[in-house]
Amino acid sequence: MKRMIYGVVVAMVMALNVGCDLLLDVDNYEQPLSTLTADVNFTASEQPVIRQFDVLYPDFRNHQSFVVELIGPEVDGKRDAVVLDLLAPKTTLSIEGEYTVGFTGDYIALPRLDLINNATGMMQYGGSYYGKAMDGVIGDYYGFLTEGKVMVSSLDGEYFITVDAKSEEHNIWAYYHGPVEIIRGK
Repeated sequence: MKRMIYGVVVAMVMALNVGCDLLLDVDNYEQPLSTLTADVNFTASEQPVIRQFDVLYPDFRNHQSFVVELIGPEVDGKRDAVVLDLLAPKTTLSIEGEYTVGFTGDYIALPRLDLINNATGMMQYGGSYYGKAMDGVIGDYYGFLTEGKVMVSSLDGEYFITVDAKSEEHNIWAYYHGPVEIIRGK
């Protein structure tokens, strides 16, 4: 009887181990950089809020970070959206500059950045990307920027933001002209 109970317990533990591996996705599935099937071109229809942070990423301690969301007009309940993760020299007083998509330089538009959340141990993604917004939330991403430029300039309180980039094979163009609100983060 003891042998039979022991055998059942061993079988259950083995089954649980196999089941757990399936739930944990041990194949290390990697998200693609882009699922775009066409070029994107839109003019932002809302005033962007720009969030400014002193140090957002440990690997870029000599930079400050600006996170910009450009949101297009609503079409069929959804809006085009570009989230820009821009890094400027720490001594810069404004967001103005010409940012190159990549990981080096003074003015950087970050492509996809894979991060481990220290609190949860889960993989998270940072960086600049194109997605879709619905009900005020950017819930779907379709393509991280892989090359190109982001230009930000201002004149008399009006800002000009131009995205001329690519997500793998597809172009992403986004524009904004008008006032912005800059919120300083922690």
